[in-house]
Amino acid sequence: MSIKRICIDPGHGKNARDYWMGANGNGIQEDVWVLAFAKRLGHYLRARDCEVFFTRAGEKDTPLVKRGVVAKVNHCNLFVSIHLNKAGVSSAHGVEAFYVTGDRPSIQLAGRLINTVTPLGITSRGAKPDTSAACGSLRVLRDTHKQMPAVLLEVGFLSNLHDAQKLIQDRWVENLACKMAATLDDFFASRKSARIARIAPSLTAGGPIPQYG
Repeated sequence: MSIKRICIDPGHGKNARDYWMGANGNGIQEDVWVLAFAKRLGHYLRARDCEVFFTRAGEKDTPLVKRGVVAKVNHCNLFVSIHLNKAGVSSAHGVEAFYVTGDRPSIQLAGRLINTVTPLGITSRGAKPDTSAACGSLRVLRDTHKQMPAVLLEVGFLSNLHDAQKLIQDRWVENLACKMAATLDDFFASRKSARIARIAPSLTAGGPIPQYG
């Protein structure tokens, strides 16, 4: 069995001055929520025989330059960065996922992750190239996508009351973690099947496989 290694990147964290660097709204602190969710997701992934690595396991922020290193040093074959969104207007809502332009495996993963969230009551804003993100390109994706499919997922808007009410429900969050683990595991399986399909023709290119017995 091929080894399934996934790096989960809980966004942001506390800086050197002990200030949270993520967004906040409707009683939710992004840094706290994504870390708790990442740990729940990790639990369900391990139950599916995945090896799980975190870019941060506590409150302190991990510098962006080191987040991709965690994934590569541990020879991960999947990278997912978890975030929550915030807007200046409370009407902005929905889940969105970012990928590096032209990276087909990451595009496929982004779509699957969005399709995991939307049945749970959060509207899709679509999968988008990271150049359309507010800060331009996303360092964690640029540092990892050449080695593994890499996606940054904004689960919902904590500045939107509808999204926030979902995000604060333990049962909803637990359900999302469970379903997302299944999505990631299925993605591993689909990539393995695709590799086998590519290899199979080359095995028979020289003629029939000899039969022994």
